[in-house]
Amino acid sequence: MKTRVDLHLHTTASDGTWTNDILLQKLMQHNIKIFSVTDHNSIENALKMKNQCLNEELKFILGVELSCSYKQRDYHITAYDFDSSSSELIQLLEINQRINEEWFNTIVHYASKVTKKFRMDDYKNYENDCTRGGCKPMNFFLDLGIIQNWEGFFKYVVESQAKALMPEAQDVIEIVKKANGYPVLAHPSEYLKGTPMSLSDLEEWFDLGITGIECFHPSVKSQQDNEYYIDFCKKRDLMITGGSDCYGDFGQPRFIGKPEVTTDMVLVDFIK
Repeated sequence: MKTRVDLHLHTTASDGTWTNDILLQKLMQHNIKIFSVTDHNSIENALKMKNQCLNEELKFILGVELSCSYKQRDYHITAYDFDSSSSELIQLLEINQRINEEWFNTIVHYASKVTKKFRMDDYKNYENDCTRGGCKPMNFFLDLGIIQNWEGFFKYVVESQAKALMPEAQDVIEIVKKANGYPVLAHPSEYLKGTPMSLSDLEEWFDLGITGIECFHPSVKSQQDNEYYIDFCKKRDLMITGGSDCYGDFGQPRFIGKPEVTTDMVLVDFIK
């Protein structure tokens, strides 16, 4: 029997708007039985969900979406079914969070200088409501009226020339594997805004050590592109995953369970 799957979901622990409780309600409403919480560089809510999800109808896979760099570009690795007590993995999460915080501070400092509407202490003392989604500086700017919508935040990102150089992809992949987890290349069509990743680029990621590719994702625009990634995975004995990359009510419209993925479409070692 086919079972609905969503292996890419965000909560309030990173930039989503849903708490674990709300996410569980949404999963039941959409009849999704197998899922993973893959917050950006955080396993806070994923670990809580591991303890919360005692419903026999649901199967939870521990996950996280890790930022990394390859050829000085930002990429994401979704990692699954890892040992959350791994000291190297915990250290990686702390490093990524620190780099991200330094990146935010650079953007905020720039905005403070050009707008002259606040001081850095105002930002430091700002209490962010994580159920709004996005990030602390984005919501801070919105509340000050510096930006009118979440997209406006990226004006300051570009103008500030802030850089967030994350750990190298190969190192991130190796750390996940050492933690007995499965590193998967997330949303391969997103890096070129809907254009499929080239065969040579996929080969490079295979050589870096990924164990799978997220073949089903909102950025994969056609069945032909789905089949392109699936064919690559099958020829190289890689896992096939998929998910909605849903942020709840934040950002561009991404809906839980879309694209619709079922157990017969994925090929993963961590779903028994």
